[in-house]
Amino acid sequence: MSANTSKAYTKSDYLILAIMAVGVIGVIFYNIYAPVISNPSETIGEVIGKDRISKSRVSVYQYSVDGTVYQVNGWDRAYNGDLYVVEYDPKDPSSARVLAHKPALPPGDSTSTIMATIIESHFINRMVTYQFEVGEYYFERLQKLPPDESIRDPKYALGNRIQIEYSVENPNHSKIRY
Repeated sequence: MSANTSKAYTKSDYLILAIMAVGVIGVIFYNIYAPVISNPSETIGEVIGKDRISKSRVSVYQYSVDGTVYQVNGWDRAYNGDLYVVEYDPKDPSSARVLAHKPALPPGDSTSTIMATIIESHFINRMVTYQFEVGEYYFERLQKLPPDESIRDPKYALGNRIQIEYSVENPNHSKIRY
């Protein structure tokens, strides 16, 4: 006599499988379309607009190398005027990718540090939203975490405080200090 060991799957089981499949497909597409650059150089790129590629929305980043201006599509969660590090091939500067986990502060701006509060953690996309106050104004920013940082780290829990660096001239430009 054998016991029936089959399991009935619930809607939540199928939802979890669907979310995992979307994540795997996203990683595959990222690895296919993100250029692999050996011995890259870095510069700062500025978001100058949005574009659509197929059904996906991307931000358009502009950067310059040796006086020549280039554009690259990248992380769609950035706002016009945001600055990010762009990694490019020194032999072919048009081959580049945006490092979404490396926001940049405007060169030449004065900077300061302050404690910010985590108000959202985005597990699947490995991002956090933080809020901070400068003078009488509140600022809220979203930042992708670098590959070596875990979204499960307790420091990224809701309500926790983290140190950020921001531009004194324009606090909209800020980044987490690791």
